[in-house]
Parts: sequence; C-alpha cells; structure tokens
Amino acid sequence: ADGSFRPNEAITREQLAKMLTTAYALLAPNGTTLPFKDVLVHTEAYDNVAALYHYGITKGQSPTEFGLRNSVTRAQFALFTTRTEQMLENRIQAKITADELDATMIEATYTEESHPETGEEIFALHEDGETIGIEAISEGKGMIIVSGSNVTEEEEYEVVTQKKYIVEVTKKEEKLVVTLTESTDVT
Repeated sequence: ADGSFRPNEAITREQLAKMLTTAYALLAPNGTTLPFKDVLVHTEAYDNVAALYHYGITKGQSPTEFGLRNSVTRAQFALFTTRTEQMLENRIQAKITADELDATMIEATYTEESHPETGEEIFALHEDGETIGIEAISEGKGMIIVSGSNVTEEEEYEVVTQKKYIVEVTKKEEKLVVTLTESTDVT
C-alpha cells in the first residue's frame, strides 16, 4: 500500500476484511483457526479474516480458500455488510477499558471462561490492549483478572492495578446478557 486513494480500482477481499474489522471493531477470540490455506498465520490478514470467519460473515470462496487477492463483487460487498450488521444486532458485549483502570493498556492475565462441569465456553474475550470486550457465548458464571499497565520513562511496562471481575451470562428475553461485577475476593 503506497497510501494513494485509487477510487476507480476494485477492492480485494483482503481489503474488505480490513475495512469491516476496523469499522466495526471486530476481533476474533484468541485461538481462532481458519480452514483457508491462502491466509497465512501471524499476519494482519489472518486476524481480519479470522474475525469475519468467527462471526459467520464469511465462509470463504471455497472450504479451503478465502481468496485474499480476488476482487470483491457488488453482491459480495452487500452480503458481507448485511451479515456484519445482522451479527452486530445479536452480539452482546460488556467492556473494560484502560481508562477505567487509570492505565494506558490492559490485558486479561487470568480467566475462567468455561463452565467447570460441562467445559462449555461461557464467554469470549476480545482484547486490543486498550479495551477488553466480553462476548456472551452461553449461560453461566466465570471470572477474569485484568491488569492495567503504564509505560515508564524508561519505556518499560509497570503494572499499576489489578482487578478481578465476576462475569455472569444470563438469558433475558431470549438474549444473552453479560453482567460484570468487580470482586474484592482474592481466591
């Protein structure tokens, strides 16, 4: 990308994935794997396509190919956008921000995201360093410990706070709802 606008050129599927994940703040849960052989792991494209795949926005051009460099048709653009809008209506998230912890960056340093008896995932975390998004997956109760850090003058990270939150997912009016409660319990 040379920074030029090029309004008359076609958009690639890779570019559309980037636009949608940026515009709608979509992140794939940690560990999301793709079946697409044309999307390399540990790349920005992988992260963007993984988010679209996780939310059912894309199924790929075939079971094993996303088609990164292929142009997007008007129909594909409309379909991706419609699926994104529909997904957003159904996604329930609670958020914890670095600002709330008086920190410049945050991360979940410990989680209990699964039901202890069934192993079923209760919630998924979406982290970008400044925000932790919590997405409801199924009913249950879990926990996260969040660390807030600042950068020192020596350009080192200094943990300034650590908080524990109880994450409860319940169903209300057929929708999953996340309730976050800060806990003072240290166990």
